[in-house]
Amino acid sequence: MAVMTAQMLIGHGHQTHGGLEPTHYLFLSTNGRQAWILAPENLSPDDPARPWRKIIWIPTDEHTLEDGLLMLGLHVVQDKDLIAAARDVFRNPDLTALQILKQVPGPAREFLYSLTRRTPFHFKIILSVFAGSSLIPQLGRLREYQLDVDVLTFRFGRGFSHTENRMVTKGKLEPSA
Repeated sequence: MAVMTAQMLIGHGHQTHGGLEPTHYLFLSTNGRQAWILAPENLSPDDPARPWRKIIWIPTDEHTLEDGLLMLGLHVVQDKDLIAAARDVFRNPDLTALQILKQVPGPAREFLYSLTRRTPFHFKIILSVFAGSSLIPQLGRLREYQLDVDVLTFRFGRGFSHTENRMVTKGKLEPSA
């Protein structure tokens, strides 16, 4: 079974109430190897004749976050310059099932990342990063992108530890007012 270590909600921020009207979900699955899984907002289609198709990319370990943002630039933002450059670089013309490390040489990846950094994302992103996620040391790279983004990280958790055979609490919550 896959373990999710991060998720992005992608959509449009509500102008007066905050929050997000989602258009897409991006999940980071970690189970032996990492995978970004992009799905449309409606996970159960109204029209069974037109089922949604998830898009799966196997990212690099050192640029997992940037691989996810590149994926969003291509499949959600659909930036024409980025798509044209990616089609020249990737061996998979439909850009849906990729193993970034195996299919894209380092200099070409850096070029695509630089294009993605310059791409205006006209979407809001809420990035939830779970405790132990490989994205934690990469979060600073978000400053280089033109994003409307909220980042949520681990603050408090309580759960049963099988190794200690007891409930364990980590982190801290502020007292209620």
